[in-house]
Order: sequence, then C-alpha cells, then structure tokens
Amino acid sequence: MVKIKYLAKILVGKFDWLCQYIYVKLKIITFVFSILLIEISFFLSSFITDKKAITYKRFKLMSESDFNIYEQNTSALGWPSPKKLEDLRKKNSNSCIDVYGDSFIYGEFDGLTSNDLWSSHLNKKINCKVGNYGVSGYGNDQVYLHFQKNIIQYKKNSPVVVFAITSINIQRNLNRFRGLLRGHYLPASKPRFILNDDKLRLIKKYDLDYKSYRRIFNDSQENCPEFEDMCKVHSYITQKSKFPFSYHIPKSIFTSTKIKSYLKGFSLHQYLYKTNYLNSLNIVQRIAKKFYQGLKDNNFNGVVLLIPTLSDIRFLKKNKKNQFVNLISFLKSNNIPFIDMTTSILEIMKINQTVPEKFFAPSGHLSKQGHIVLSETIANFYQKTD
Repeated sequence: MVKIKYLAKILVGKFDWLCQYIYVKLKIITFVFSILLIEISFFLSSFITDKKAITYKRFKLMSESDFNIYEQNTSALGWPSPKKLEDLRKKNSNSCIDVYGDSFIYGEFDGLTSNDLWSSHLNKKINCKVGNYGVSGYGNDQVYLHFQKNIIQYKKNSPVVVFAITSINIQRNLNRFRGLLRGHYLPASKPRFILNDDKLRLIKKYDLDYKSYRRIFNDSQENCPEFEDMCKVHSYITQKSKFPFSYHIPKSIFTSTKIKSYLKGFSLHQYLYKTNYLNSLNIVQRIAKKFYQGLKDNNFNGVVLLIPTLSDIRFLKKNKKNQFVNLISFLKSNNIPFIDMTTSILEIMKINQTVPEKFFAPSGHLSKQGHIVLSETIANFYQKTD
C-alpha cells in the first residue's frame, strides 16, 4: 500500500512537471507567434507607408559605370550639365523678361507643350521675347545661383528679372542630396546656404565619388551627411522601411517632423513657413533679399514671384491664412517688390465660382489654366514697369 502511494506521488509530480513544461512551451509559442504576427502586420503596412513616402524601402544603388556617366552630366549647381545650362542661356538671350525658378516655371509636365506654358502666353501679352529659366527640382538656393551665374550677360541686355519662389522650395533649401529627400538612388548633390550670424554662407555641392555615394546612400548608414538638415525633418536615412519593421516603422513615424506637421493640419512646407524650423524661413528670406540686392547693385528691374501649390490654396480656403504670410511681411519690411500668384488664383475662383483643382495638374504642377493665370500675374507687373 505504501509503495502504491509512493508511486502515485511520483507520477503526480511528474505530471505536474509535464503540465508546467507544456504551459511554458505554449507561452513561448504564443509570444513568438504574437511577435511574428506584429512583424507581419507592420511589414504589410510598409506597402502603404512607402507609397505615401512616410517611410522608404532600401533601393538598389547605381553601378559604378552608370554613376560615372551620371556625374559627367552634373554642374556646380547640381544639375543639369554645364552644356545644358549654357544652351538654356543662349536660347533665352536678348529677352525682355527672364523668370528663374523650378519645375513650376519650367512647366512641361502632364502632356503640356511649349505652347501651353506661361512663357508662350506672356510672350503674346507683352509682345517680346520671354526667358524661361525654370529647372526641375531646384531649391531657392540653386535658383539664386542660376541667376547669379547669368548676371554678367545683363550688362549688355537689361531685362526685367523675376525670382520665382514656389512654396515647396523651402524644404529643398535644407537639403544637399536629392535622393535622401525623395528616397531614390540618383546621386544628385546640390549647393545650399546655411545661416552664420544671420548671414548666408554658401556650402558648395558635394563632389561625390562612387565610394562616398555608396557610403552615404547605403541603407545601413545611420549618420547624416554634413549640412543635410532634412535628416532632422524627414529623409531616406531616418525614415526607413526595413526589418525589423515593427521597430523601424513606428520609429520613422514618431521621429518625423513631416508626420507631426500633418497631424497639426499642415503640409511640411507650410509648417516650415510657420515655425521657421532649422532657420528654414530665414534662409528663404535672406536669399530673396540677396537676389533683390543683386538687382539694385546692377540697376536692374525685377520682382519676387510667390507660387502656391494646390495644398496651399486648400489650406487658405480652410484656414483663411496664406502660408506666405511671414515671408510677405519680411518682403514688405525690406521694400522688396513681390507678386503673389495666390491672390490671382483666389480672384479668378471668386469671379468664375470655380475650384482650386482647375489650376493644377495631376502631378501637382500647374495646369493649362494655371499657366494662363501665371502669365497674367507676371504681365500685370511687367506692364507697370514698361
């Protein structure tokens, strides 16, 4: 009887141990499964965050031969090549008005031809040659340096010069490597201005070799390149979409100034205009002042042109506030002449009872109607100076 009780006790003990063992195993399996499920969920969500440019997937870098070909077509301004810049200058020579800017000035997007552009309409309105110095992707820094590069030619011919500031340029001014801003593999480097003691200091374009390109654009790179302030805002280096997704995606979202600005009801550039984060607004203001000072020093006539995006018009309609308000205040206080295309669009919307989408194409650039409004905005200024 004693032996039976003893054996029963041993069996019960072993059974308890087995139950505990199975229980622990189940907890571990449940934990691992939960982690796996969370990781899969974040992996699937990455397809959405990548599409919305909230995060960026690792991209395949260029081969060394392709990199060398690309670099041969760059210039001190970043892009395009020196030959293309010179061809553009020759094409626009002997004009009565020159407009410097980015892709909104260049204009040939969404199937539009040269006949649809603001420059064609303006040419007919003022009956003289119009110079289109728009280069896609330029920041205000590159636009100013492009103007400065051509200023010698104005000694012979003194056209009216327009310095176009598209609202989104403000974030490009904080950037030196276009790929880190947009999340693509192109090694496009550009010059930029920083502020030292409230004065602009030019940081020249970074002359990349293939080794430094791989180092800067490599997915494992954690440290931002020097003077690349977009890493503090939203960039390929800081907003990563990679394993472990359950760590990198939340980190990317919670460290992004871009996401924080959206949650507060602003697009990123509107937030920068409002807060002057990283001296972003001050840099735009000082570049505009530097441009106008260059005109005055050479007895040229010109104006600063402000161009909104579709999101800016929507923001204004909703909040009754122009995103350019702080920049406009600076221009007025420094007696810098300016024209704001925002005002022209609002006036036409009111008269024709139309929507802001009419003035912008699917890509976000100006539509045919938007180019007509831009030409009228510039023509009104030019005719006052004639």
